[in-house]
Amino acid sequence: WIGTEEGLWVCRDGAVWSWDESQALPPAPVAALLKDSKGVWVANANQGVFHVSTSAEDLGSADRDPQLARTRGVLSLALGGQAEGLWFGSETGVHWWAGDGTVSIRDVSGNVGRPVSSLLEDREGNLWAGSSAGIHCLPRASVEAVLAEPASWPEWRLFGKRDGLEKTSVESSHFPSATQAGDGTVYFCMQGALVAFQPEELLRSAKVSPDAHITRLGDGENLWWSRASSSVERKERTWPPVAGRRLQVSFASTHLTQPEALSFRYRIPSRDAAWTDL
Repeated sequence: WIGTEEGLWVCRDGAVWSWDESQALPPAPVAALLKDSKGVWVANANQGVFHVSTSAEDLGSADRDPQLARTRGVLSLALGGQAEGLWFGSETGVHWWAGDGTVSIRDVSGNVGRPVSSLLEDREGNLWAGSSAGIHCLPRASVEAVLAEPASWPEWRLFGKRDGLEKTSVESSHFPSATQAGDGTVYFCMQGALVAFQPEELLRSAKVSPDAHITRLGDGENLWWSRASSSVERKERTWPPVAGRRLQVSFASTHLTQPEALSFRYRIPSRDAAWTDL
């Protein structure tokens, strides 16, 4: 099955032909295609989403769910791995369709960027979305919460320039623009670049902040300790009392690819109830 701006095409036994309108299929263009065990899902940006059978006995017959037929602006599709259903991305965000006729289409867009030009649920159950703002992720725990509680409003994690992406806009003119390889690597086709990553490694590193190191201690006039000066480090460690005096603490951290992404905050436990951003 091939989707083009001219419509839906079939390639079978060496022959290629256009699937005509007598099959009750929406007109061109085809925005997205997605294969499942029974056939292929077809998205038309203006005419909704429908399913075409690929079984020998009813090859090409189209099934149009009333809810999906009313959707507009669909740009991407992804099968649900944790539950039977269909994810679809559109000009307005991300949505979930359960497929059993009992649950209406849910808006699970949260804070994801628009439009959503690619979708992928990886083998670990994390949901990934691509937009002009970058690559978004809804971790498995959040996906489970969304499926269990229709009213929940998910917080998507955005990976952009602060995370090392030189190109942040995901390709929207070709489908699919996101896929997962046999070794678990996820690939996103960006506008001008190809991004590859291991989902669990990326999510794990996103949760761990770089270590911050104290580099200097003093009162503004006297240097009591310096990480870089061994002569100061060997001095007596009994420092002057700081009551009524100024305490100056210098610190630093390292980010090898995007140092401008670093931000700092501090808190004195005996005095501050909350962190102070710098």
